[in-house]
Amino acid sequence: MAAPTVSVVVPTKTRRDAVLRLLDALARGGKMAGGFEVVVVDDGSTDDTVARLTGREWPFALRVVEQRRCGAAVARNAGARVATGEVLIFLDDDVEPIGDLVAAHAAFHASARDVVGLGDLPPRIHGSTFFAIM
Repeated sequence: MAAPTVSVVVPTKTRRDAVLRLLDALARGGKMAGGFEVVVVDDGSTDDTVARLTGREWPFALRVVEQRRCGAAVARNAGARVATGEVLIFLDDDVEPIGDLVAAHAAFHASARDVVGLGDLPPRIHGSTFFAIM
């Protein structure tokens, strides 16, 4: 079975450094035949998140969707609507994927269709206050 196309969907709101760290980790990950896309949904950020994301070159296709503050669930749904991949990987902006996460998901879904892959990706938080982890 051929590997499916993959879209990574990431909701974010005023967490520029966190989402950049996540995208940098995806960029460092292993190469995947056919590549993949990342859809970042900015949920009404008040910092320069969008400008920083779009002002860089990435080794994957990046689409940034802007919406007014609607919450992470609505942002995930907005990202899923515009994603072009056959497989969607939902990541929060406070995680830092290691290795070839995207390629591993693609290989898993190539081996069996109509399956769901779940994994543990604990948050990587800087700061100890309540607002640092929100």
